[in-house]
Amino acid sequence: MALVGAGVTVQSASASASEDTGARVLSVSAAGSLSASLQRDLGGGAAGAFYDASARKLVVNVVDEAAAKRVRAAGGEARIV
Repeated sequence: MALVGAGVTVQSASASASEDTGARVLSVSAAGSLSASLQRDLGGGAAGAFYDASARKLVVNVVDEAAAKRVRAAGGEARIV
């Protein structure tokens, strides 16, 4: 699972939720940690991830709804691919 966040720094911690997806607002560091954790937990259910710098959230591509629910519960935005 790849995490893209080069050249982006965000000072805020992961505290609030985005109204449209329920995804938490994350710093680059927090998104990296969450990405690594989800990759371990989802195994083959994950299909890549990236940090959306403008929205300050982690977007995780997943293969099914079960994996999507786990991503959302952890504070990421899931996209079924």
